Amino acid sequence: MDDATSPENVTDTFTYDSSGNPLTNTTKSSNATDPVIKSSSTYTSSGNYLKSETDPSGNTVNANYNETKGTLDSVTDSKSNTVFNSYDEMDKLTGINSIASSSSLEIFPLSGTTNGTKGTKPISDSAVYAKDENGKTVLSSNGGTKTLYDLGLSKNAGTMSAWTKSTGSSTTRYLFTSQGSNSELLCAYIDTSNKVNVAVRDTLGAWKTVVTSTAAINTTDWNFIALEWKVIAGGLQCTLYLNGARYVNTAASYKDFTGVQTSVGSYIDGNYAVNGLVEAK
Repeated sequence: MDDATSPENVTDTFTYDSSGNPLTNTTKSSNATDPVIKSSSTYTSSGNYLKSETDPSGNTVNANYNETKGTLDSVTDSKSNTVFNSYDEMDKLTGINSIASSSSLEIFPLSGTTNGTKGTKPISDSAVYAKDENGKTVLSSNGGTKTLYDLGLSKNAGTMSAWTKSTGSSTTRYLFTSQGSNSELLCAYIDTSNKVNVAVRDTLGAWKTVVTSTAAINTTDWNFIALEWKVIAGGLQCTLYLNGARYVNTAASYKDFTGVQTSVGSYIDGNYAVNGLVEAK
């Protein structure tokens, strides 16, 4: 249908794309002084999925579909607030996260996708997934794979956190590694005693372990690990959280790691993997 007129002489006119999807809907009356009401829609290049909708007030909602799987990954409203959906490997919905536009928080569910809730994608991605004990798809990091991001890190302040189930190892295992080309470094790693550490490199390039947990991780269950940092009086204060316990120390000397790349689940080159599972619960 291209147009329709009501008994009150109000006309709706419709346009369509080559796939038959409605593009615009224009409503106007016979009275020239009445406002014209118009809404519109756009679609993916295949024509199979909605890409955006704009209402008569000019507010646009954008939809981000995975056209390969047919799943709706995210929806962003006109104020840039985003709702992000996560799925298991059977494409069943497993989680919904809402991120306000004013928030700097970005969640990486790692449940079948390495994309973040604000659209950040890895710059290098050879992720492998596995099922956890509940059948949920999670990141499996056991060496030979690498998930590398440009997160726009700043030395001034930031937080990274994840859940991990590491089965133990005779080598060091890295959960987060942020490293630059001139040895700039900020990392959280599990040592051979299964304790969690935070390390940097000082201004001379020497390795400095800033803080170490007194407790060890549970190698048969999930562990929550978070790293928070901020510059205070010129030093880098690092706060480590492990399963509710808090450890704090300050590095007086450190190389500025602003803008470096970050690897999740391994060292920056993909080696020294966490030897287990990683997810954002």
